[in-house]
Amino acid sequence: MSSAIRKPAYHCPSEAAIGVLGGRWKLLILAELVGGARRFSELSSSLPRVTDKVLTSQLRELEADGVVSRVVHYEFPPRVEYVLSYGAGDVKGLIEALDAWGTAFLDSQPHLVAQASSMVRPHFVTDSHPPESG
Repeated sequence: MSSAIRKPAYHCPSEAAIGVLGGRWKLLILAELVGGARRFSELSSSLPRVTDKVLTSQLRELEADGVVSRVVHYEFPPRVEYVLSYGAGDVKGLIEALDAWGTAFLDSQPHLVAQASSMVRPHFVTDSHPPESG
């Protein structure tokens, strides 16, 4: 019996997007990675409501789906970083669109808004600095 997880066959692009990106924290993880490579501890600090166990699980799923790559730097001490893979496509545009929709939705439903101090927004949406060229 193989231990490999069998990937589902998707019947439409939207089903594939939801299947790969669906998960409570996946889009926030990807939003962090849009800014560049991040170590696990940096992701954990940026997403304090996510437990390390769940963060690990979500990163493994994103890696298995080809959206995130785990890069091991063989040095002392060893260093591991997570980066968006080529398969991630235009994640930044997707997250910006979802952020705009979410903002409009919360403006129309103010009773659903958490305290401002607990709101999490992608850095590239809230920063006024131009993106770094690289």
